[in-house]
Amino acid sequence: MSNAVPTFERLRALICETLERPLDAVTPESGLRDLGATSLDIVELATNIEDVFGIVMNERDLGNLATVADVVKLIDTKLPAA
Repeated sequence: MSNAVPTFERLRALICETLERPLDAVTPESGLRDLGATSLDIVELATNIEDVFGIVMNERDLGNLATVADVVKLIDTKLPAA
């Protein structure tokens, strides 16, 4: 995926793929647990985020975040400045 694509859109695609959820089910306000994520799903999602965004992601931190928007903020803080 292109880096020009906003973080939310890239993350939403990863969440949909990992959790097998429809695109419209994932909003910035969605919680990962509310979307049906198990502990194993969180680990898989963290790995996928690392691969796609090229950052180091701690699955513990990821599992403690309340919403998808919180995950976006965490990713954006870890991305190198443009």
